[in-house]
Amino acid sequence: MTSIRPILRTGFIALFFSLGVSLTAGCQQTVPSDGRPSPSAVLSSTSATRVLPSATPLPAPSHTPIQTAFRATLTLTPVLPAPLPTQPDEQVYTDPEGWFALSLPVDWLPGDAPGSFFGKNGFLDVRFLPDLGFMTNILNVSAWQANIEFPEPENTTIWLDGSVTVDAGDGGKIQHLLFENPGAGYAHRFVRLTVDESHAEMVRSSFRWLSPAESLPRGARPPFHQMTLRPEDAALWSAAAPMPEGIAVTETVLTAPGQQVFPGSKPLTDLLPQDAAERRKDMIHTSGTRRLHTDELLAQFGYRLEQPPGGPQSLYKGDELLFDNVYRVDRAAVFPTESGEMLVFAVQTVGGETGNPDFRDYTVQGGEISERRSLFNDPAYPPVMVNGEVLWVRVDGTHVLVETSGQDILFDFSTYFGANVPLRQFKSWNDHWILEIADFIIQDGEIINEKYDFQETFDWHPLNGKPFFFFRKGKRVGIFYNGGILPIYYHDVIRGFG
Repeated sequence: MTSIRPILRTGFIALFFSLGVSLTAGCQQTVPSDGRPSPSAVLSSTSATRVLPSATPLPAPSHTPIQTAFRATLTLTPVLPAPLPTQPDEQVYTDPEGWFALSLPVDWLPGDAPGSFFGKNGFLDVRFLPDLGFMTNILNVSAWQANIEFPEPENTTIWLDGSVTVDAGDGGKIQHLLFENPGAGYAHRFVRLTVDESHAEMVRSSFRWLSPAESLPRGARPPFHQMTLRPEDAALWSAAAPMPEGIAVTETVLTAPGQQVFPGSKPLTDLLPQDAAERRKDMIHTSGTRRLHTDELLAQFGYRLEQPPGGPQSLYKGDELLFDNVYRVDRAAVFPTESGEMLVFAVQTVGGETGNPDFRDYTVQGGEISERRSLFNDPAYPPVMVNGEVLWVRVDGTHVLVETSGQDILFDFSTYFGANVPLRQFKSWNDHWILEIADFIIQDGEIINEKYDFQETFDWHPLNGKPFFFFRKGKRVGIFYNGGILPIYYHDVIRGFG
């Protein structure tokens, strides 16, 4: 059995992996209780065609995923307040274990399954989500439900309160309301209430936690490190691979100010001791060549943007006008082909009257111009080429899409839209495409979280030509490298340090 290196300190550290590649993350460590040529045609079609994803098989997991129901290790004694006030046409349902209460129509009757109710004009199904109780936040739970548990992610909408709406196909909608009790153990941290659309507001507005247990600040996570390691997680770590030869992990404790800084508010280099900061700068400096800006790539292939004083931009190739009223030109990339290098980029134009703009989207691929449907929130990630085909990542409302230049949709991931969509990266590697959204990694249309039964996955990078990423499984965050789990773990890895 491979020994797992114990964690010795409390606080924040930075990780450095050798091989000339810098992968850093703030990691919270706590003493445990258990020891990521010219245009030839303008195509007028702007509709998208959906194609079922064809996932590239990944190495089989080194363990057999175990899905079991389990109880929280924190014992909480529910405290029941007075019943919720009701209207004459409502009744109060109280969870048998005393965790919550809610209102539902007075004429609804219990179903055969525990927590189910039905009436002539609606239904309700109540269930806790113990297998997802270790997730970082409620929106990750929503994304798991929408993209892994529910059969058609393209028919789902995730809202910022964590609820998920599913189009039922008959013009109706089903609401999956999620509620979080951060003071509960993982078995009771999240509860899902599935209800028909017409009764969703009654259930949502009447829901009350009856047993908040020890109060935690809003957004705080339970003290997972104090919980007992679950049997299925112990089985996973017992199968961890030895540390591969040639890989060294250096842990550096952040400075005292760095222990208190919110991730993302300062560059990580500013929070490291001087020697570690210099080492990180050297690793970044030698990690690769600079990506050329879109303007530089356009100039290399004979394109140029011109803008008269006070007027709109125009795009030319040589002396030929390709577009006027250009709003933006971006997402440029160069790919090798049998006939030489091929430049691919996106163009968005804007016309129409003031107050009623008409945006149009185009791709330019090897000189051929194609119009596609306009999606104003498209991310700035350039396209990738996989098996000779150019692929784009696009954002349509709350859905992240991977599609071809011909608008065939290869993958659809339902997510949420706050200040922006939580899209972390889109890249190619060894003729595979990699997409990272919030705490989910997708390779060639296959969600890695589901593949390996990891609640969360993040920070995917190639390290020495092999895939590397962090994952959460139960109370621990581990490292997955080259198809195996390394014998090192943390209780949390803080995202957002730059």
